Formats: sequence, C-alpha cells, structure tokens
Amino acid sequence: MREPTVDDRFFPLVVNTIPERLDVDHLPAFFAKTEAVLKRREPYVTISDVTRTRELPTAVVRRALADWSTRNEALMKQFAVGSAIVIESAMIRGGLTALFWLAPPPYPQQVVATIGEGLDVVERYYATTGRTAPGFGAYRAELRGAGRVQAR
Repeated sequence: MREPTVDDRFFPLVVNTIPERLDVDHLPAFFAKTEAVLKRREPYVTISDVTRTRELPTAVVRRALADWSTRNEALMKQFAVGSAIVIESAMIRGGLTALFWLAPPPYPQQVVATIGEGLDVVERYYATTGRTAPGFGAYRAELRGAGRVQAR
C-alpha cells in the first residue's frame, strides 16, 4: 500500500490505514476522504492503524497534518467521539501518549498496541453516545477472518 486509506464501510467506525511512508502528495486525497466523513455531521470514531509505517513523517507532512487539523478542529470536536491509534512500538506509543498529555487533541484519543485493543477502545468511546453501531461487529469479524484479532 502506497497511499493512506480512509475506510468508512463500517461507519460510524472509520479506519485509517497509514502506509510505510506517508507522502505529502497523498495527503490531499486522504484529507478529502476524511472531510467527507466530517461532512456527514454524525458522531463517529476512528482507528488509525500505523502498524505498517516504517518512517517518521517529514516536517512538511507534519505541518500539513497540523494545518489540516487546525482548520477542521471545530468539526472534529463536534463529531469525532474518540480515536485509537495503533502503534506496535512501545517507545513510540509512550512518546505519543506523553505528547497528548502536553498538547491534548480536540477529542479523546488513546494509543494502543494492537488493532483489537483499538477496536475495544473506540467501542467504549462510541457507547457514550447512546447509539448502536452494527459496524463494530462486522469489522471485528473481518479482523478475525484476517487473523488480526481473537474471537471473543
């Protein structure tokens, strides 16, 4: 996979998958897909799977991400219920968690080690809305089929 993906087949669960290297040229399409989710104007949760990522984003990519987040902060505060970021490296998870303590994101985020943990986290976040979300079970089944989570 060369480009980041935004998978909203299981909405209100949105799964972002980040490739080995995040290239600035791929950000406009990634941003457009994410903005389409925001334009639904409905509560949603996100899992960002960065387990494939092998390179830290460049300064240009980090700036573009920060600028986009600033421009869309109000909508994210309104509709993003919570997020889980899946990072295998304990050291990088710890560093990002510490960063969130210093500069809290506009909505709840938790850094986790596995996709299964991420799904558990966002299910708990979404439960706070009082709504039901059949997409969580469908996504868990897909993950089980791919061998990425254990059966409950």
